[in-house]
Amino acid sequence: MAASNVPDDIGELISECGICFEKTDTKELPCNHTFCHPCLQRIATIDRAFPCPKCRCTIDIPEGGIHGLKNSPRSPSATFTCDNVNCDSVSNIWCNDCEHKLCEECWKIHNKTMQRHHVIPIDEAPSYKKTSSGKLYYPIYCHIHKTEQLKFFCVEDQVLICRLCRNTVHNNTHTFHDVCNIVDEHREGIVETLDKMKIKSKKHLQYVSEYENKLKDGYNKLEEDIDSRTESVCTLAHQWQNERKTQAQEIFQRECKELKDTTNDLEQDLMEIQSTSDSIQELLRHASDEAIVLYNIQLQQRWEHLHGGMPQTLSGRRNVWLNKPAPTMAIVGDMLGEIALTELGQVPKLLNIVQVVSSFNIKSASDHIEPRPSGMTTTEIGDLVIVDRNNKLVKIYDVSHTSKPKLEFGNYGVNRLMLPWDVTRLVDSTLAVTDCDGKNVKVYRQTGALVKIFGQEMKQPCGITTNSKGNVVISDTVANSVFIYSPGGSTLLSVIEGSNEKPQLGYPTYVVSNKANDILLVPDFWGNCFEVFDSNGSYVCSRGNKGSGNEELKNPAGICSDRYSNIFLVDRNNHRVHLLDSDGTFKKIIATKEEHGINYPWSICIGHDGTLVIANRDGTIKLLKYLDE
Repeated sequence: MAASNVPDDIGELISECGICFEKTDTKELPCNHTFCHPCLQRIATIDRAFPCPKCRCTIDIPEGGIHGLKNSPRSPSATFTCDNVNCDSVSNIWCNDCEHKLCEECWKIHNKTMQRHHVIPIDEAPSYKKTSSGKLYYPIYCHIHKTEQLKFFCVEDQVLICRLCRNTVHNNTHTFHDVCNIVDEHREGIVETLDKMKIKSKKHLQYVSEYENKLKDGYNKLEEDIDSRTESVCTLAHQWQNERKTQAQEIFQRECKELKDTTNDLEQDLMEIQSTSDSIQELLRHASDEAIVLYNIQLQQRWEHLHGGMPQTLSGRRNVWLNKPAPTMAIVGDMLGEIALTELGQVPKLLNIVQVVSSFNIKSASDHIEPRPSGMTTTEIGDLVIVDRNNKLVKIYDVSHTSKPKLEFGNYGVNRLMLPWDVTRLVDSTLAVTDCDGKNVKVYRQTGALVKIFGQEMKQPCGITTNSKGNVVISDTVANSVFIYSPGGSTLLSVIEGSNEKPQLGYPTYVVSNKANDILLVPDFWGNCFEVFDSNGSYVCSRGNKGSGNEELKNPAGICSDRYSNIFLVDRNNHRVHLLDSDGTFKKIIATKEEHGINYPWSICIGHDGTLVIANRDGTIKLLKYLDE
């Protein structure tokens, strides 16, 4: 037999116990780590499984206990059965090429056909195998065919398989490669993946650092807001204090004057009564009987008036007090607000150069005129929903197969769309489509079935979106208003009214709600600007003027926001898209005609995969990657 080409120190190393370093009565675990029987006995005392002390993988204890584990190849007590089928003889030979254990008889047969194979004594065959490149590895065995090593790679299933699996479990239509032929590719893949992981980890660290800075800034702003609100309340409280004291002083002075006048009147009455008492005896002696009777009647009337109650000036007196209880911490908290914590997540950076990922046109076989994509949204599974205003259709596309829509609906039936404009996905995943000429909103299932109609009080509903509460927000270009409905559209909650004149809602074609703060941004198509309203519907400001400068607009149209509070505004006649901050402040121009093919854009939305989706007037849809993630 050929001599062993495995260094002795490797065999010695892998056959000794990994805990006590003894080399007698050692057992080899399925993970190929070696430990002596006494050490394993101490580890596996109770459970039917235990973790390997080295790699921590779970080791199931066989029915025979620790004794049932495989003996280490160099353990004095180790014996091995021949790998050939129907042979139970003890093997004493190891073929390095076949990686099989052979008995003497089987080796003789093997040697006749495999004379060039390299064989060694079985007790010199370690758990590690030395390859020609000098690298060490563990043999990996099939979990189905326990004695077969995984030598092949199935391309379709992307798994390692053994020779038996190749012929049984995996059918012959699959593509297979020898592992040795693809190992270089996977070696490069490991290096490439590690490099990408390093880059991504560095980005994550950068995100954490940026978030920490934002957290500090947010904390400082929070403290300033708390101080500002407290100072404001203190100022208002001092103002309230002075006003109430002034009011109390006026009441006190008025009451004191009335009391003084009453006192004077009572003193005058008392003087008259005293004077009458002094002369009453002479009156009784000399007056006629009739005069005495008449005087007594008059005196009884005065007594009844005096006895009947307090003087008129004292009647109806009221206690003076504050008509509300003293403020508590709860009342102050309700008035000033509590601290709220919202989840921001990792905020990726914007790409310096926005990239066009793909584009397609929505013209389909059912169109009777050129398409006009006036509104867009996405479904929860990533499909793109596009309103074709000219063909009065809603078209749903799988963005990975855009050659034709997977579904079209809306232009048939009694309640067909008269002039659809925009679309949004409601909280129950139904699709709400504004119908300008129908003067309502039609709600469809994603199968195209009509569910309900609402919003008949509107005159010409156009733009539609939802806010953080799921409420439906709709702009009306004829009513110059924004209507806000409950999540299902069943209840009209409020109306933000504007006028035909700037600055409020001159011609509101679209609307968006920044869900981070629920502010509304409403483009004014003819006003060449957009209006900002706070979460209560109060007008904040108007931004933009007619022109082609960085913060100027020509007929602004579609508008949308992403989950990071980036807001995107279509500048239709300037053939570009603006990026706005979370409060509506202009930041930069993010897409143009020259660089990205933006030509008379109408509508815009955020794709399911985070791309920016822009619809040109001619029906061309552009998908742009703008985030570095």
